[in-house]
Amino acid sequence: MAEYDKFAEKYEKLTEKLETKTREHTHSLIKSSLKDKNLLDVGCGSGADAKYYLNKGAKVFGIDISRDIIISAQQRQRENGFAHRYICADVRRLPFTNGVFDIILSTSTLDHFDNDRDLEISLLELKRVLKPDGLMIVALNNRLNWNYYLLTCLSNMAGLNPYPIRFYTPKQVQKIFRQAGLVVLQKDAIVHLLNPLNSL
Repeated sequence: MAEYDKFAEKYEKLTEKLETKTREHTHSLIKSSLKDKNLLDVGCGSGADAKYYLNKGAKVFGIDISRDIIISAQQRQRENGFAHRYICADVRRLPFTNGVFDIILSTSTLDHFDNDRDLEISLLELKRVLKPDGLMIVALNNRLNWNYYLLTCLSNMAGLNPYPIRFYTPKQVQKIFRQAGLVVLQKDAIVHLLNPLNSL
């Protein structure tokens, strides 16, 4: 975790364009009204998504495992007068009661574990805090996205990634979600590359 705390600010700058693209795509997947809905942003970073969801009327809760990045999010909240909560927490052990969230968003977060078991544990926890009729949107690295996969492999070999980055095929995702008791209603994809290539 200390490694991620050191890298957190650099990561946000490095992936800004990538995250903006992912964020816009995620917004487009939410069709229902967000007014008065409890929304959990998993891996919230410094809170870039919060303003959008707050403007739509949602009650936003953000978690991130990095204490440093949560401090940054809280600072942004104070500067902008946002009315939401940021908590330093591990998605595998969520500090929430059962069935409290209408919507859970997890983009570019659950593919940073050392093993598949931690992904399954996380999904079970997210299922626990999601309302029975709730919506969960999860983005995972697609093994079939060859450009990103190969770029990540090269980065790993060069020792440039301070935390694990895992990839899954659509079939693997379907199986893991089924094992967690979750029903996949829709599958989608977005192609991206990390800077500097994603600016092309």
